[in-house]
Amino acid sequence: MNIRGLNLNSLVVFTGVYRSASMTLAARELGMTQPGVTQQIRNLEKTLDVELFHRMGKKLVPTKEADILFESLSQSLTEIESVLTTVSKKDRQFAGTVRIGVPIEFGNNKVLPHLPKIRNQFPQVQFHITYGLPHELSGMILDGKLDFAFMDQYQLNPAIKTEVVYHENLILCCSRNYYELMKQQKRERDFFEGLSYIDYQKGELILRDWFERAFGMKKMKFTMGSYCFDVQGVSVLVANGMGVGVLPEHVFQRLKESGVAMHQFKPKNGVVNNPISLAYLDQRWNIPLNQFVITILKDLMSKK
Repeated sequence: MNIRGLNLNSLVVFTGVYRSASMTLAARELGMTQPGVTQQIRNLEKTLDVELFHRMGKKLVPTKEADILFESLSQSLTEIESVLTTVSKKDRQFAGTVRIGVPIEFGNNKVLPHLPKIRNQFPQVQFHITYGLPHELSGMILDGKLDFAFMDQYQLNPAIKTEVVYHENLILCCSRNYYELMKQQKRERDFFEGLSYIDYQKGELILRDWFERAFGMKKMKFTMGSYCFDVQGVSVLVANGMGVGVLPEHVFQRLKESGVAMHQFKPKNGVVNNPISLAYLDQRWNIPLNQFVITILKDLMSKK
């Protein structure tokens, strides 16, 4: 077909709707009204004489034709924007909203502190932060509610791409007072199984993984003092002498810096770390603003 009569903006709107699976979210991202986005899609469907989305309640499901169009179009529009930026005398000015999912502690300590640096350089960029557990964040990625997320190890949907971007050291620790009460000369299995523990969930997955990797100890018998699915909660219980728990290194260091006397158990087999991955869908990766923000965050997080 002849593209001379085609409104280029309708193609940009289409990619926004396809990525977000929502007219409302696309309108917010593009700085348009929802009726304006809807009209653009209707005009494009009329021009192409195809249906691009099945309406299922408030959710839009792309048709086969939409999948084909988006696969070629998203890359083409990115290349066009790159060429225009190259030939333009104006500095590139990013604008729009980036929706990021984060675990609470990692997000507050390793992601959020860097966002003001990006916005100071590009004032028209906004950030929408969502806290959540891995299964919650991955669901929001699939639903188009997040552009990308940072999360620890988790069995994700195969459609979600992941890339390890940070290694979070894990510390087995307790308060100094608790250690002085419980310490013995040998720090082998009997000693460790005689301690009281705090873990994040039943099954003691974090503790069992830590002991296997740090000491090669499997099938440990733990006496549990508490379960608490929150890093801050576990840190409070550990710091106040309830028992032993696993904390991210930055949380452990913060306790020490605040004056809490802590004891760290040194692993025999080297540092135990928790890989933090960047998780996203291919169609969200093709957005220049997302690529820009991700590149900066990865660079900043890699610096000590």
